[in-house]
Amino acid sequence: MGATGIIGAFNALEDGGAVNGVVRARDVEGLKGERFRVYEHFSQRLVVADPNQAIPRNSALTRRRCLSWCPSKRDSRLSV
Repeated sequence: MGATGIIGAFNALEDGGAVNGVVRARDVEGLKGERFRVYEHFSQRLVVADPNQAIPRNSALTRRRCLSWCPSKRDSRLSV
């Protein structure tokens, strides 16, 4: 199991226009593992994701996201 990481995603557009994108475990420098528990602090949602699995970022739904990434064992019972 590797270290944990945090990604903060914010909409910095002055007009508040929608911004769409994705974040992945591989976006966290030095994070290692085959599966990750991903906790979104503001919505308090928890999912399990693979390293290349895209977690959507849609600012039309929320202006900010704070995602904590923690390596998880392969046999985790949680699913996306």
